[in-house]
Amino acid sequence: MFDRRAADLPAITLEGAEATLRDADIATSPYGAKVTTYCPRASRLLGTMTESAFDTYADSMQAVGNTYHDLGMAWGARMLSPTGMWQSENSTAPNGRPISRHLIFMTDGDMYTPPEVYSSHAYEKLDRRVWGNSGTPTESGLISRHNSRFVAMCNAARDATLESSSNVTAIGNIDAKVKQAVRKIDGNLTDSNFQFTRRNFASFSDAGKMEATTGPGNACAPGFTYIDKNNSGTWDDGASGGQGDANDVTLYTARVTYEPILPINKLWGGAAMHTITASTVLRNQPWKEQQARNAGITRDCP
Repeated sequence: MFDRRAADLPAITLEGAEATLRDADIATSPYGAKVTTYCPRASRLLGTMTESAFDTYADSMQAVGNTYHDLGMAWGARMLSPTGMWQSENSTAPNGRPISRHLIFMTDGDMYTPPEVYSSHAYEKLDRRVWGNSGTPTESGLISRHNSRFVAMCNAARDATLESSSNVTAIGNIDAKVKQAVRKIDGNLTDSNFQFTRRNFASFSDAGKMEATTGPGNACAPGFTYIDKNNSGTWDDGASGGQGDANDVTLYTARVTYEPILPINKLWGGAAMHTITASTVLRNQPWKEQQARNAGITRDCP
């Protein structure tokens, strides 16, 4: 149901989510211009669709009215948000694993938001919910404002649904899953038995490799130089500490110290505790552009 009543506009009522209001249905306002508005095709919540069902749904859409990129981005973000109106639809995957969220934005044209059109922000020429109270709304000015809102919606969607290096909860979840898996073998292990380290690189090809050197066999020998990528002052793998930033590649290492079930090595003076180390390489989600890294400093090999 769509109902608009104001002193300057006639009462307009639409029945059904897929109804389309045409110019011919609307009387002329006191300002001498007709107010146009459109009701879009009913949207669908997230779910599995066959190819034929998707084609049928996509073909039923028609490019009518004007183009509000910010509104489309807002509804896409709402459907994907793990804390929004439809959080029950996408909080976790069926297998209990976290969901990787991807929003594909498609449009039939450039942003076009004339002030004479009745939109979800009402009749902008009079209501000015986007323009504000300063001056008369212009077409170019409104497009600029809606473009800014679109960018803000993009940033908000990324912040709300994507994991970042500053997301302490997401990072802690990875550590917790490792602990849970290991404790299925030895339930007596405490948090003090676990140690996790993270070192980040610009790409997979850099991960785990020593910094480039002019030495023979890529060995940093006296009389040769190396590129100190992380400005550590020593010849190492060139990584930075921590999870890194967007699109960075993280070398994640877990170390577990435990007491053997049959500590027979104690009989000949061996260590009372054993240590197991395992590493894997992960890539951070692209919640923003990857930050450029320094080219490095040329230093003499020690």
